[in-house]
Amino acid sequence: MNSRVLANCIVGMVLFNACSGAQTATPASKPPDSAQPSTKLEAFLGKRGRLVVKDFYDLGRVSSLGSAEFNGLVIYEPAGPQKIKGLRVEVTESGSLERSNTSFIDLDELPSLSDAISYISDLSRKWSGQRHEPYTEVIYVSKGEFSVGFYQRGTDASAFVRSGTIGAATAYLKTPDLERMKTLVDQAVVLLNSK
Repeated sequence: MNSRVLANCIVGMVLFNACSGAQTATPASKPPDSAQPSTKLEAFLGKRGRLVVKDFYDLGRVSSLGSAEFNGLVIYEPAGPQKIKGLRVEVTESGSLERSNTSFIDLDELPSLSDAISYISDLSRKWSGQRHEPYTEVIYVSKGEFSVGFYQRGTDASAFVRSGTIGAATAYLKTPDLERMKTLVDQAVVLLNSK
């Protein structure tokens, strides 16, 4: 019986030391990166206590099994010298829930998004009708958690867009819809550069 009490005491001391060591070893740290805005648009919109003007420019929508709505966005303070420009994409899932989520993409990131969509679209056309193994996904993820990509398993292929991480919304598209999406992104660059 004494050995059982001794064993329990030792286990208790080990756990106590491990717990107290973990508490003292962890220095005060800054909040995780996910708490920080990922884009200039998000940072500007996150500031409180000021008047903000938001100009939305409808660019269009791509839809199949769900949809993605694209808006050019220019935000600024009325008396301020700075205008923040970018793309607002609202992805809506189809189905009984129709959950949606919105991502923001800064103007300076749009050329790389356009290039990525072009690459994905070209690859999906190249693989169209061909048997492709293994299952493959090609995906671009923006700083603001907007994802565009396509996947192929055997001869089945589909494009998709996703907004967000936790509570993300995903819409599935036909691979030819990628060309329409690239056109919308390119139109956004031209429009936003003129504002």
